[in-house]
Amino acid sequence: MNERSNFLKWVLCDLIMDLTISTEVFRDVISSESFDPHVAKSRALIRMVRSSLVVNLSKLWEALNHFGKVINELPEPLRTECLEIRKKIENKKIYQLRSKYTAHLIDKETNQMLSLADGEERIQQIFGHDLRDLSDFCDWICSPTPKLDDSSVTSIISRLRDYCRDELGGSGSRP
Repeated sequence: MNERSNFLKWVLCDLIMDLTISTEVFRDVISSESFDPHVAKSRALIRMVRSSLVVNLSKLWEALNHFGKVINELPEPLRTECLEIRKKIENKKIYQLRSKYTAHLIDKETNQMLSLADGEERIQQIFGHDLRDLSDFCDWICSPTPKLDDSSVTSIISRLRDYCRDELGGSGSRP
């Protein structure tokens, strides 16, 4: 289990950093005096944040699925927290957005151009329709004021990383 636990630990380390920085960039951008949602640069930064969150939440979903045996054997409440994150990613169809729209222009099944309007609609279903909705989503990912009993995604991932390192023997160097 050491090699797999070590791999999972490092994946989780990367996800913690990537998800945290995405939410921090979002918060920095919208709190900036120069932020104007009608300016192309501001809109592009928001698109970049959403794309990064989609890609990294997709990686998390893959990890939680691929390491399902480890996840199912976790102590409570960590097991339930991980399963709830995986379920929320599934329900929001984040992985499907990544697989079809975030990284592609052409539909692999039909060989036709993807509808940009359909892609935007799916993005809004995940992140909401305005900056307040996106802010709430970012708070779910990474709490702006972390607490010991934090239920944000990054806090749960941190507890999972620590468990892999401390309990499963995942204390090796980066694979």
